[in-house]
Amino acid sequence: MKAMKNLMLRSKRWFDSRTLREQLLMCLILLIAFLWLGFDVVTAIGNSSRESKLANSEYDNQQLLLDLESGLDERMAVALSKLDADKTYSVNQLLEIMDKVAREVGLQTSISRPTTRQGKVFTEHVLIVPISRATMRTLIDFENSIKSYYPYLGLDYMLIEPEPSAPELLRGEVRVTSFELNA
Repeated sequence: MKAMKNLMLRSKRWFDSRTLREQLLMCLILLIAFLWLGFDVVTAIGNSSRESKLANSEYDNQQLLLDLESGLDERMAVALSKLDADKTYSVNQLLEIMDKVAREVGLQTSISRPTTRQGKVFTEHVLIVPISRATMRTLIDFENSIKSYYPYLGLDYMLIEPEPSAPELLRGEVRVTSFELNA
Protein backbone atom coordinates (compact mmCIF):
# COMPACT_ATOMS: atom_id res chain seq x y z
CA MET A 1 0.00 0.00 0.00
CA LYS A 2 2.86 2.33 0.89
CA ALA A 3 4.55 1.61 -2.46
CA MET A 4 1.36 2.60 -4.25
CA LYS A 5 1.16 5.83 -2.26
CA ASN A 6 4.80 6.65 -3.16
CA LEU A 7 4.15 5.95 -6.82
CA MET A 8 1.10 8.23 -6.80
CA LEU A 9 3.07 10.99 -5.07
CA ARG A 10 5.96 10.74 -7.54
CA SER A 11 3.53 10.70 -10.48
CA LYS A 12 1.80 13.82 -9.15
CA ARG A 13 5.13 15.65 -8.71
CA TRP A 14 6.23 14.63 -12.20
CA PHE A 15 2.89 15.81 -13.65
CA ASP A 16 3.05 19.11 -11.76
CA SER A 17 6.58 19.74 -13.07
CA ARG A 18 5.28 19.76 -16.69
CA THR A 19 4.10 22.83 -18.54
CA LEU A 20 0.38 23.54 -18.84
CA ARG A 21 0.44 22.58 -22.51
CA GLU A 22 2.04 19.18 -21.73
CA GLN A 23 -0.43 18.61 -18.90
CA LEU A 24 -3.37 19.34 -21.21
CA LEU A 25 -1.99 17.02 -23.92
CA MET A 26 -1.46 14.20 -21.39
CA CYS A 27 -5.01 14.67 -20.07
CA LEU A 28 -6.39 14.66 -23.60
CA ILE A 29 -4.46 11.47 -24.48
CA LEU A 30 -5.69 9.78 -21.28
CA LEU A 31 -9.27 10.91 -21.99
CA ILE A 32 -9.12 9.49 -25.53
CA ALA A 33 -7.67 6.21 -24.19
CA PHE A 34 -10.44 5.94 -21.56
CA LEU A 35 -13.15 6.75 -24.11
CA TRP A 36 -11.72 4.17 -26.51
CA LEU A 37 -11.62 1.58 -23.76
CA GLY A 38 -15.15 2.56 -22.70
CA PHE A 39 -16.51 2.10 -26.22
CA ASP A 40 -14.82 -1.30 -26.46
CA VAL A 41 -16.38 -2.35 -23.16
CA VAL A 42 -19.85 -1.14 -24.20
CA THR A 43 -19.53 -2.94 -27.56
CA ALA A 44 -18.41 -6.16 -25.87
CA ILE A 45 -21.34 -5.97 -23.43
CA GLY A 46 -23.78 -5.39 -26.31
CA ASN A 47 -22.37 -8.32 -28.29
CA SER A 48 -22.52 -10.54 -25.25
CA SER A 49 -26.13 -9.52 -24.62
CA ARG A 50 -27.13 -10.26 -28.22
CA GLU A 51 -25.38 -13.64 -28.17
CA SER A 52 -27.08 -14.48 -24.89
CA LYS A 53 -30.52 -13.60 -26.30
CA LEU A 54 -29.80 -15.65 -29.43
CA ALA A 55 -28.67 -18.63 -27.36
CA ASN A 56 -31.79 -18.38 -25.18
CA SER A 57 -34.00 -18.21 -28.27
CA GLU A 58 -32.25 -21.23 -29.80
CA TYR A 59 -32.63 -23.11 -26.51
CA ASP A 60 -36.37 -22.30 -26.42
CA ASN A 61 -36.77 -23.53 -30.03
CA GLN A 62 -34.90 -26.75 -29.31
CA GLN A 63 -36.96 -27.31 -26.16
CA LEU A 64 -40.17 -26.80 -28.14
CA LEU A 65 -39.04 -29.34 -30.75
CA LEU A 66 -38.19 -31.84 -28.02
CA ASP A 67 -41.59 -31.30 -26.42
CA LEU A 68 -43.34 -31.85 -29.75
CA GLU A 69 -41.24 -34.84 -30.80
CA SER A 70 -43.47 -37.52 -29.31
CA GLY A 71 -46.55 -35.92 -30.84
CA LEU A 72 -44.84 -35.75 -34.22
CA ASP A 73 -44.01 -39.44 -34.13
CA GLU A 74 -47.63 -40.29 -33.33
CA ARG A 75 -48.94 -38.03 -36.12
CA MET A 76 -46.45 -39.54 -38.58
CA ALA A 77 -47.62 -43.05 -37.67
CA VAL A 78 -51.28 -42.02 -38.19
CA ALA A 79 -50.48 -40.36 -41.52
CA LEU A 80 -48.53 -43.39 -42.72
CA SER A 81 -51.38 -45.71 -41.76
CA LYS A 82 -53.72 -43.67 -43.99
CA LEU A 83 -51.44 -43.96 -47.03
CA ASP A 84 -51.93 -46.77 -49.51
CA ALA A 85 -48.47 -48.14 -50.33
CA ASP A 86 -49.81 -49.49 -53.64
CA LYS A 87 -50.58 -45.94 -54.80
CA THR A 88 -47.07 -44.63 -54.24
CA TYR A 89 -44.97 -44.62 -57.38
CA SER A 90 -41.57 -45.98 -58.25
CA VAL A 91 -39.39 -44.22 -60.82
CA ASN A 92 -40.73 -46.36 -63.66
CA GLN A 93 -44.34 -45.90 -62.60
CA LEU A 94 -43.83 -42.13 -62.45
CA LEU A 95 -42.42 -42.14 -65.98
CA GLU A 96 -45.35 -44.24 -67.25
CA ILE A 97 -47.92 -41.98 -65.60
CA MET A 98 -46.34 -38.78 -66.89
CA ASP A 99 -46.07 -40.21 -70.42
CA LYS A 100 -49.72 -41.30 -70.28
CA VAL A 101 -50.91 -37.91 -68.96
CA ALA A 102 -48.88 -35.97 -71.55
CA ARG A 103 -50.28 -38.10 -74.41
CA GLU A 104 -53.88 -37.82 -73.11
CA VAL A 105 -53.80 -34.01 -73.02
CA GLY A 106 -51.79 -33.69 -76.24
CA LEU A 107 -48.64 -32.25 -74.67
CA GLN A 108 -45.58 -32.69 -76.88
CA THR A 109 -42.62 -33.24 -74.54
CA SER A 110 -39.58 -35.38 -73.99
CA ILE A 111 -39.54 -36.75 -70.46
CA SER A 112 -36.12 -37.51 -69.03
CA ARG A 113 -35.15 -39.70 -66.09
CA PRO A 114 -36.21 -38.31 -62.68
CA THR A 115 -33.82 -37.55 -59.86
CA THR A 116 -34.28 -39.61 -56.71
CA ARG A 117 -33.67 -38.71 -53.09
CA GLN A 118 -33.68 -41.57 -50.60
CA GLY A 119 -35.20 -41.01 -47.15
CA LYS A 120 -35.93 -43.18 -44.12
CA VAL A 121 -39.66 -43.48 -44.78
CA PHE A 122 -40.06 -42.24 -48.37
CA THR A 123 -38.08 -42.14 -51.56
CA GLU A 124 -38.79 -38.93 -53.44
CA HIS A 125 -38.72 -38.83 -57.23
CA VAL A 126 -38.53 -35.44 -58.98
CA LEU A 127 -39.21 -35.13 -62.70
CA ILE A 128 -38.70 -32.02 -64.82
CA VAL A 129 -41.07 -31.93 -67.81
CA PRO A 130 -39.99 -29.50 -70.55
CA ILE A 131 -42.84 -27.73 -72.33
CA SER A 132 -42.74 -26.22 -75.78
CA ARG A 133 -45.41 -24.92 -78.14
CA ALA A 134 -48.30 -25.75 -75.78
CA THR A 135 -51.66 -23.98 -75.50
CA MET A 136 -53.00 -22.70 -72.21
CA ARG A 137 -55.84 -25.27 -72.41
CA THR A 138 -53.29 -28.10 -72.74
CA LEU A 139 -51.42 -26.91 -69.65
CA ILE A 140 -54.63 -26.60 -67.64
CA ASP A 141 -55.66 -30.13 -68.66
CA PHE A 142 -52.15 -31.38 -67.83
CA GLU A 143 -52.30 -29.82 -64.36
CA ASN A 144 -55.80 -31.19 -63.69
CA SER A 145 -54.71 -34.69 -64.75
CA ILE A 146 -51.76 -34.55 -62.36
CA LYS A 147 -54.07 -33.40 -59.54
CA SER A 148 -56.07 -36.62 -59.92
CA TYR A 149 -53.02 -38.52 -58.55
CA TYR A 150 -52.73 -36.33 -55.42
CA PRO A 151 -51.31 -36.85 -52.70
CA TYR A 152 -49.02 -39.46 -54.24
CA LEU A 153 -48.01 -37.25 -57.16
CA GLY A 154 -47.83 -33.47 -57.11
CA LEU A 155 -46.94 -30.49 -59.22
CA ASP A 156 -44.22 -28.49 -57.43
CA TYR A 157 -43.99 -25.59 -59.82
CA MET A 158 -44.79 -24.56 -63.34
CA LEU A 159 -42.65 -21.99 -65.10
CA ILE A 160 -44.15 -20.79 -68.38
CA GLU A 161 -43.55 -17.97 -70.82
CA PRO A 162 -44.74 -17.12 -74.33
CA GLU A 163 -43.09 -18.94 -77.20
CA PRO A 164 -40.94 -16.34 -79.05
CA SER A 165 -42.01 -17.49 -82.51
CA ALA A 166 -45.71 -17.84 -81.62
CA PRO A 167 -46.85 -15.72 -78.64
CA GLU A 168 -50.20 -17.57 -78.43
CA LEU A 169 -48.27 -20.72 -77.49
CA LEU A 170 -46.31 -21.31 -74.29
CA ARG A 171 -43.00 -22.88 -73.31
CA GLY A 172 -41.29 -23.61 -70.02
CA GLU A 173 -41.03 -26.47 -67.59
CA VAL A 174 -43.03 -28.27 -64.93
CA ARG A 175 -41.58 -30.01 -61.91
CA VAL A 176 -43.53 -33.06 -60.74
CA THR A 177 -42.76 -34.91 -57.51
CA SER A 178 -43.89 -38.33 -56.42
CA PHE A 179 -42.96 -40.47 -53.47
CA GLU A 180 -42.61 -44.12 -52.81
CA LEU A 181 -42.99 -45.74 -49.40
CA ASN A 182 -39.85 -47.61 -48.46
CA ALA A 183 -40.47 -51.22 -47.51
